[in-house]
Amino acid sequence: MTLNKPQITLYQQAKAGLNSLFVQTAQVSLGLIMMLVLTGGNPPGWVVSASFFIGVGFVAWSENKRQSELEFWVEKDEKLCLVKAIKKGTLSQQNLQNVNLSKTSLDGIDLSYANLSHANLSSVDLIRANLRSTNLSYADLRFADLSGADLRSADLSGADLRSASLSRKELIINKVKVNSVGADLSGANLKGADLSFTNLSGADLSGTNLINTNLSGANLSFANLINTDFSLAKVEKTRFRDNEGISLLAKQALIQKGAIFEDSPGDRYKVFST
Repeated sequence: MTLNKPQITLYQQAKAGLNSLFVQTAQVSLGLIMMLVLTGGNPPGWVVSASFFIGVGFVAWSENKRQSELEFWVEKDEKLCLVKAIKKGTLSQQNLQNVNLSKTSLDGIDLSYANLSHANLSSVDLIRANLRSTNLSYADLRFADLSGADLRSADLSGADLRSASLSRKELIINKVKVNSVGADLSGANLKGADLSFTNLSGADLSGTNLINTNLSGANLSFANLINTDFSLAKVEKTRFRDNEGISLLAKQALIQKGAIFEDSPGDRYKVFST
């Protein structure tokens, strides 16, 4: 993956390191002066030894802190450059696997057919994003907001979607409440994905592969479940309500596996009595 991004030059690194060295030297020198003042200019041997080790430890800690802060800002700059390049279309979307875009905003972006396998997309804003036929296999999507996203035919096999939001949202436009469409996951491959405690209310899951998917604690109220494959799926305390496409037989099978249907008091009674 090629990306034109700001680089820290050797001169800048050397300058930053030299400035840090001056500051650390001044701080250590101040500590030594205070030690001499407190001991009347004749410190015991153990005080000198202790001061030496404290000084070395302080310099090591300061340098480690400086490097950590530098890495943080470099990573932040790289993410900003990456997001900018993706939005401008100057970066090939076919080779984005393993990319780190955590905690960035990609609201409404078009990533259809992109390869984001094994990508870190945790806490990313993907509201109304076009992710149609996108490869998101084994991607980290924890706490990501996918409300209104188009995920038709996307590959989410093995993806981690714990606590992600894929629900309908109420948007306020010109002081009028408007219901946005739930996430479209029709035909998506979610085989083996972790969707535990995920909000999927109102999502289109028609024709979706949920084989061996962990849906424990997830909310599937009002979701379209026509031709959805729940084989081997974990549905302990998964909530269903007013779902299109679920037969009575399938409903009973899901209840036996711990699912909660809130369509009527009778359904809830069946769940808690099994």
